[in-house]
Amino acid sequence: MKKEVGILGLYGMGGIGKTTLLKQINQRLLEKKDDFGVVIFVVVSQNLQAGKIKKEIGERLSLCEMAWEKKTQNEKASRIYDVLTKRRFVMLLDDIWRKVDLEEEIGIPSPSQENGSKVVFTTRSKKVCGRMGSHDLEVKHLDPENAWELFCQKVRGLPLALNVIGETMACKTSVREWQYREVKDEILNILTLSYDDLKNETVQQCFQYCALFPEDDKIEKDTLVEYWISEGIIDGGGDRESAITRMPEVRDWNAVRRMSLSANEIQNISIFPECPNLTTLWLTENYLVNISGDFFLSMPKLMILDLSSNENLTKLPEEVSNLVSLRHLDLSRTCLENLPEGLGKC
Repeated sequence: MKKEVGILGLYGMGGIGKTTLLKQINQRLLEKKDDFGVVIFVVVSQNLQAGKIKKEIGERLSLCEMAWEKKTQNEKASRIYDVLTKRRFVMLLDDIWRKVDLEEEIGIPSPSQENGSKVVFTTRSKKVCGRMGSHDLEVKHLDPENAWELFCQKVRGLPLALNVIGETMACKTSVREWQYREVKDEILNILTLSYDDLKNETVQQCFQYCALFPEDDKIEKDTLVEYWISEGIIDGGGDRESAITRMPEVRDWNAVRRMSLSANEIQNISIFPECPNLTTLWLTENYLVNISGDFFLSMPKLMILDLSSNENLTKLPEEVSNLVSLRHLDLSRTCLENLPEGLGKC
């Protein structure tokens, strides 16, 4: 980037390679350790969660000590700002969908020629680049020769995929028509064949479980295996190394077996759902302060309850003790002072 460019937006259609390019930039900057004081890569995504972003930046800046966990979101943003203003930094933000006030929402100081810092982000929209006040650079399609080579690599061994794409797109002449909007159902059927080809139902259930994690989330292997074991999908007696929003409006809780509400901004839960078949419930990485006891009254089959990383949660309702099927309860990284009396008798 030129010296006078403080913020650069990389824009282009989905799947064009923006994230790959940003990761390459990140890797090269990390290899040149003397150029900048700190290089930070953060995934933003469509549902921007400022708290989660500040946490990742705080961890990269070694700010996440005990005192950090007790700070408000505004205090965290202020602390990040204070630290970054004293350092020459590069902030790499992947997958931005709207204008983000970097300083106000997250605590990222505005780059300038004086401080030498840089912000680079990716987005699908050139309008977002304009609203962010950035220089922009379009990530374009491959040239025909390289594009054809890559296309052949991707469909090699998948004649059905090639046949579907060929038949569907043969009469298309415009770029817009070639964005695969009309082949989603056909491609989904092809992917279903791959899913159905998994060796047994157990492997399929393990694969399905991964859908509970939020978009762009990093899945910890040991945690995932622990979930599988707790719900009885796999046997916990073997070698584990080889075993690899907000509150939604659910039309029919009776049909829900597994629910992930991880990484939202939920503060209070006061609903009274009927969940006779619910076996897994994730509420990790929220801002939970209060959970009504009524919430747990109709969950007779609940085996896994994950409340970890709710730093403002200081108590649990006594009704948790009535979860007769509970096998796995994660309360790590909370501020619970005491457990319900009945829980210790289980």
